Amino acid sequence: MDDFLKNLKEDMNETVLKDIDFDNKHKRNVKNAIYYNQKKTRINIQQRLGFLLSIGFTVIVMFGIGYLTLDKLGFMALDEASPTNETSELKSDIKAGNEDNSFTPPAQDELYDDLSKEDVSTKMLNTVDYFSTASGEFELQNVYDDNSESNERIKYTVSLEEHVGESVISTSFYDEEIMGVKSNINKTFYDGQKVWRIDNNREEYYVNEPEVNGKQQTVYPNEVFQVELRKLYDSPGVFRQSPPDSSAHISLFPYEKVAYYLREENLWDIEKQNEELLGHNTIVLYGEIPKSDTDRMKGNQFRFWVDKDTGILVQYEVYDQNGEVTSYLHPDRLEINLPISSKEFIPNLENYSEMEVDQPSYEDSKEADIEVVDHADYYPEEVDVVLTRLEKELPFLYEFKNKELELYSASYEKYKDYKQAYLTYSYKKDEDEDGSGSKLLYVRQYHKDAVVRSIGDFDTGAKDKLEEFDLNGIHWVSYKLNNIPESHFIGKSDDYKYEIVTQDISAEVTKRLLASFKKND
Repeated sequence: MDDFLKNLKEDMNETVLKDIDFDNKHKRNVKNAIYYNQKKTRINIQQRLGFLLSIGFTVIVMFGIGYLTLDKLGFMALDEASPTNETSELKSDIKAGNEDNSFTPPAQDELYDDLSKEDVSTKMLNTVDYFSTASGEFELQNVYDDNSESNERIKYTVSLEEHVGESVISTSFYDEEIMGVKSNINKTFYDGQKVWRIDNNREEYYVNEPEVNGKQQTVYPNEVFQVELRKLYDSPGVFRQSPPDSSAHISLFPYEKVAYYLREENLWDIEKQNEELLGHNTIVLYGEIPKSDTDRMKGNQFRFWVDKDTGILVQYEVYDQNGEVTSYLHPDRLEINLPISSKEFIPNLENYSEMEVDQPSYEDSKEADIEVVDHADYYPEEVDVVLTRLEKELPFLYEFKNKELELYSASYEKYKDYKQAYLTYSYKKDEDEDGSGSKLLYVRQYHKDAVVRSIGDFDTGAKDKLEEFDLNGIHWVSYKLNNIPESHFIGKSDDYKYEIVTQDISAEVTKRLLASFKKND
């Protein structure tokens, strides 16, 4: 018996404990347990620790002794010829996804300890660390500054471990008089390698292999908050990794909501530390929406219900100045760490056809050599930077100098050594109108020997000539387009060409505006 016990540890390491892998998730869980229990009294910890260590050691020793005893008596003997092959075949099937591989994660434990503002922001920015699977449904409504709105119902299943994947069904609801249909269903499936996006109404699907962006390590609020809001979409590496984008992410991976709504800590507070919602313990946040020209949502205040254990945004509401709800996410169901089958992430494509994605078709193969040097739109200060660069580097540049026109976008392109300018002007845009407005002048300027794009706003097929005239050093020819009152003006001055295409602006008005189209001095 002494010899038997002497080698117990070694024997258990080779048998009972052989396949136990204390990985990063286990380490993370231990760290979280330590962090959130630091606020409890030392007396309770010491009392429980001694008791648990005693019980745990006894159970392990007894289990090991029992296992080894049965093994020595032959009760645990297996066929020596088959186990290795069966195991390798099973692993092969898991990788290939040939079987219905179910994954049962550990049950979720609700958290009731108080969280600070930094705690909740950090959790919301790192939800991928705090749950393995999630399944749920919610209704989403967004109302924008121009009073337009969108309405969706989302049903989803997501797995972040073992069988990584996602399935999301999003039903969008429309005004039938405007859109011609009451609703449309879009489905997204992800099996860890490929993404299928299905348009149910058109009975078409598109499949691709997505690039996975984002950080693998913990992201902290100060790292995100120092990035300008308008540059968040141009900085994919600022947030944590997550499955390919879908409608479910606004709840499960609320990274952008944190970046927008929680960056100014003095504007929001923790309203309640503990409030039950759909069987989950949530922390409730309430505050003012920071003023930003990047957030098009209509509203002044917000309220978040955040699952304390995972950081998932279970519910949110946006309120107008009268306290009425405008936008919201209202959940019907949220289940965390339930068993997930990998079959849920593979779509049934029967009766669907693969969507034909049009590739750019160039009239001239040389168009592939055109490069975008600089571009900006929407934000006036950024557009001015590009315009200033064009003014310095393009001596042939013309600009409109009319108060009825407002520069909306500016682009600087090149074909080899030939420089090109693209400008978009808004005409008589209403003060309350967001974006570019509906009445536009598209302007293009380039050397006569340069290659320009054959597709886009200037690909009008202009044929019906209206008139010819000279103005401010440019000889113009105007053409009538099919969509009245649109028109296309083509001008020449020395070695350079100038084109203007209108949207909802007549040829007569455009000719009047051309009086202010002058060379930049």
